[in-house]
Amino acid sequence: MNADFSDQEQLGAARLLFISQAFGIIGAALARTSVAFYEMYLFGSSVSVVKKTKSWLWRQITDHETVLWVNVAAQILINSGALLQVYLQCRPVARQWDFSVEGTCVSPEVHVKLGYVQGAVNTCTALTLSVLPMFKLRHLQISTIHRVGISVLLGIGVLDAVACLAKTTLLGMLAAPEDYLYTVSPLVIAWT
Repeated sequence: MNADFSDQEQLGAARLLFISQAFGIIGAALARTSVAFYEMYLFGSSVSVVKKTKSWLWRQITDHETVLWVNVAAQILINSGALLQVYLQCRPVARQWDFSVEGTCVSPEVHVKLGYVQGAVNTCTALTLSVLPMFKLRHLQISTIHRVGISVLLGIGVLDAVACLAKTTLLGMLAAPEDYLYTVSPLVIAWT
């Protein structure tokens, strides 16, 4: 731990960081889920993802709403699993932020590997939610200015995908942190 802060201050900061992980995971998952529901509302149901295509893949994925529901389910499952993993990885739970407490924890490498899976799913969902509507917007009968506005709004999801990639690449640092608070700070910045 860092010598600039007392042990109590460091333990308090580590405990709050542990508690705050739920807000980072749930907040991002709810944001992606709400975008999926907005797209369902905007595009309606049973509308083809891409009409008049010769690609076998796009003919198989013909229902935009189904793709969105799959993304919603993936968000709920993967991020619920991440929450469970974060909060159940140490027994007793206080061992998560206070290494002097006797107990056991799952290897940090397990946390990192599961984080890679979560990051990949979240990145794919963010890209799907931002790119897929671009194919559908041209079929909507709305003014050009509204079409551009919706494109920009949904295109912001690309920034979410970049943030997911940034968080995922930083996860490797968690495997063996020497100074836990210092090591985790780039992840906290990426959460916000």
